[in-house]
Amino acid sequence: MSFKVLICDKVHEKCAEILRKAGFEVEVKDEISAEELKNIIKNFDCIILRGKTKLTSDILEDCGRLKIVVRAGIGLDNIDVRKAEEKGVKVYNTGEATAQSVAELTFGLILAVARKIPYADSSVKRGEWIKSKLTGIILSGKTLGVIGFGRIGSRVAKIGKAFGMKVIVYDILFRENGKLAKAKLKEALEEGFRVALNLEELLTEADVITIHVPLTGDTRMLIGEREFNLMRKKPILVNTSRGGIVDEDALYKALIEGKISGVGLDVYSEEPPKNLKILNHPHVVCTPHIGAETFEAKEAAAIEAAKKVLEFTGCMVEEN
Repeated sequence: MSFKVLICDKVHEKCAEILRKAGFEVEVKDEISAEELKNIIKNFDCIILRGKTKLTSDILEDCGRLKIVVRAGIGLDNIDVRKAEEKGVKVYNTGEATAQSVAELTFGLILAVARKIPYADSSVKRGEWIKSKLTGIILSGKTLGVIGFGRIGSRVAKIGKAFGMKVIVYDILFRENGKLAKAKLKEALEEGFRVALNLEELLTEADVITIHVPLTGDTRMLIGEREFNLMRKKPILVNTSRGGIVDEDALYKALIEGKISGVGLDVYSEEPPKNLKILNHPHVVCTPHIGAETFEAKEAAAIEAAKKVLEFTGCMVEEN
């Protein structure tokens, strides 16, 4: 019986090309409903997807011969990982492939909020000349607070350093004693970043706060009313990780009350977002979850996803 792969969500064509060349039977369904997926999942050994397709507990309940799922991107919140593990299905993502893309968008949002670039752009196009209303801030010398020091957070911290910012980083991992924790802590210290002992320390001292943690039970609503009340410097807040990490009602209240000076959002608790009162606030810059939407990142994620499957099956991985 041949090894069958289902690719969903418009994964770059390079993924199917590599797997077919390796002898796998590949079916591509860019648009697939939950009901159709539930009916056909048992026929495949592998599923490769991005963020649109949801592998819920209900869909995974009768997954037949399924052995491996690969998310061509960062995060696994659209996959019921616990149910997959219960069914003996291995789950992977391709975080390295899209990390630089997300990091660059993050800093683009920081700059856009700090210099009011979208507002300035739209005003000029309306025939206005309102320089006095567009006074921004210089980032050099300001403190950048990075929550989460993984692939993306570490890159954002280094970009901030290049801008002349003081960088303070916090990661729950720093409190552990494992090999990875020690390596990340060493990296932060060698770069000259200050390591916060707790989240509260970062929130009270940062002029710009950016979030780079996965959405889990521990991080859901990580930033809420209590956290906004700790922000003494009225910082810019940027979120390019996952929407559920920030309490959107508390975020709007913080904006209205002036506890934060601006917001950059690429992710939302509901996508597309319906909470338009936040998006229409003049101090908010928003994008439609485009962190990984670069030509380079999409191709790299597809290649990495294919390599995960090849490695899982013991096939030879050819380097480009």
